[in-house]
Amino acid sequence: MTKVKISPIALIKIIDTASRKLDREIGGFLIGKIEDGHLNIVDVEIPRSRGSKTFVEIDPLDMAIIAEKLDKEGKGESIVGWWHSHPGFGADFMSNLDINTQKVYQSLFNKAVALIIDPKSYVSEKNLRKIDLKIYRVTGEKYKEMDWYIAVDDMWRVVEDGMKLISEIRQEKVKVNDLMERMSGVLEFKEELMRLRKTIEDFLVIKRDFMQFQTSVETFMMYSTLLSLLFFVFVILIFLSLV
Repeated sequence: MTKVKISPIALIKIIDTASRKLDREIGGFLIGKIEDGHLNIVDVEIPRSRGSKTFVEIDPLDMAIIAEKLDKEGKGESIVGWWHSHPGFGADFMSNLDINTQKVYQSLFNKAVALIIDPKSYVSEKNLRKIDLKIYRVTGEKYKEMDWYIAVDDMWRVVEDGMKLISEIRQEKVKVNDLMERMSGVLEFKEELMRLRKTIEDFLVIKRDFMQFQTSVETFMMYSTLLSLLFFVFVILIFLSLV
């Protein structure tokens, strides 16, 4: 049976994304390739999806878009499975819908896996080493748990440092100029460093766009309030002129 190796970046992204959506299931694609007989998951994608407390549906169009992008990059990476959360229900089972979905992925790539995570234990205890996360494959109508590992020395320290860094960025405790220095202490390998850098850059762009949007909304509300007051004064003046 093919062993599964997960990069710290992929794990950090999954834990971070799942931890911020506790009201519903959320999911995405696992990106990787077969190397030395192992299924190496190097990254994840978070496409458009809709879900509830008990299911998640990923936009199928995004699969084609991401597959085409990976092909153009030419690194030999592809979609090697999917991941999704079970907030509050535990990661130690696959529903019938999960099993049927996994069959589709295995029909497209026979080594595909399903990663399931329940982020609630991490959110409540902040202990990554007790994260409720399982990886499965399906045979017939049954599913089987697979062993997985992170091929980095002191793997949990790496993941913990990555999660702490992302949290500090969100809380604006880390300046942009300090990011590269901090990232150098988080991961040892150049490829992993580049992936983390891209993740942070993407987050900063989203944050900047949100701040611009928020500023626009605040400006609009200010002018709307001012116009409303002027209109009110205008009505009062007309009323007084008629009295």
